[in-house]
Amino acid sequence: MIVETDDKATQRERMADVERVLKRHHSDIDYKIAPLEVGPAPKAKLEARFYGSDPEVLRQLGDQVEAMFRDTPHMTSVRTSWRNRVQAIKPVFMEDTARRLGVTRDDLASTLALSTSGSQVGVYRDGSDLIPMVARAIPEQRHDVDNLGSLNVWSAEQGHISPPTR
Repeated sequence: MIVETDDKATQRERMADVERVLKRHHSDIDYKIAPLEVGPAPKAKLEARFYGSDPEVLRQLGDQVEAMFRDTPHMTSVRTSWRNRVQAIKPVFMEDTARRLGVTRDDLASTLALSTSGSQVGVYRDGSDLIPMVARAIPEQRHDVDNLGSLNVWSAEQGHISPPTR
């Protein structure tokens, strides 16, 4: 609920009025009365930040602090900025073999992008809208990790596709 007032003095008075009404008629609910902040909202009233190179340790510390905040009365909107873990594939680029085949890191990156998330190959204009055109593999191939080992990589240097090596 937003209550508009003419100035700061009446703002405080209205906030006190609203609190009195809520206490008198709705004592069974939890509420928070705060002035509307002009400008970008702050990230949080209370924030704990951890820095370090080991994500596992940082996650453990974050979990401990989150549990402590949740156990504290009147703490609301407790959250962390960590997202769910996802699996990631990190290709091992064999420089010697790639050089012999005339394949660069960019060639491999382009092939992997085309075979997974897709690569923008153009733009379609629909009135004033510009819609990206994306080329990518069919879903069965995109979502099959085992398919990555059989990808052929275009070699600009050789002018042909280099077959996968094992």
